[in-house]
Amino acid sequence: FRDYHRLLLLGPLSREMVMWFLIWFQVINNNIEHYQLNQFPTQNECEEALEDAKVLITTSQTTVYCFEVIPK
Repeated sequence: FRDYHRLLLLGPLSREMVMWFLIWFQVINNNIEHYQLNQFPTQNECEEALEDAKVLITTSQTTVYCFEVIPK
């Protein structure tokens, strides 16, 4: 996986509406737990926060990602 992924929701593309979400994930017994850590207006801001959030990766079953979300 890369440090960010793009989530495109159906609808017109508007760059002003793009948000980036920093999410923590944990996989236990085939169940995925997640928690939204924060949201950002730019990819750079999210990736900067992602670097700090890497302290939350305490096992091989946890990770953090930045996701781009374009609202409908």
